[in-house]
Amino acid sequence: MPLNLSQEKDVIAKTKRDRRYFGLIFQSYAKAIYAYAYALTKDKSVAEDITAATFSLALDKINDFSWQEVSIKYWLFQIARNKLKAHWRDKNKLVFNHDLIDQQLGSEAGVDILNRLIDQETADRLDAYINQLPNLSAEVIRLKIWEEFDFNQIARITGKHLSTVKMAYYRGLAKLNDWLSI
Repeated sequence: MPLNLSQEKDVIAKTKRDRRYFGLIFQSYAKAIYAYAYALTKDKSVAEDITAATFSLALDKINDFSWQEVSIKYWLFQIARNKLKAHWRDKNKLVFNHDLIDQQLGSEAGVDILNRLIDQETADRLDAYINQLPNLSAEVIRLKIWEEFDFNQIARITGKHLSTVKMAYYRGLAKLNDWLSI
């Protein structure tokens, strides 16, 4: 169960003095980091490796972490994202392609997509379609819908401008809406 901000601040301060407290951070966010890595790789082993590497680096760099009244999970997601990019680079896979397809934004696309997530079959189908989107759109949609991050948080995680994140989200939703309407 995630810690609230007050608990996080306390646990981070304690972890900087005694590394054994880091286990509370791991317990709070390991599942979310694993789910994020798995959603992007579709490989349990790689997702486990990314999760382990994320928390290993976070523990090594915890003294560098500066509390800014936002959850440490954003920092952890940034680390995981960088580990994923390094994994893809090392494996000669396509690194995040931020080219976006020019389309009109569908104002009701988000509502239509969520309404179609009624059963697991539809969710599996949607996930297969998300995998076909440009990488940034797929990542933003997963962070927004499944992790429930807001656009500012996603911009912080991805290192992209807020407008770029919103554009990727709405263009991705419009494309998904087109595909699911067929």
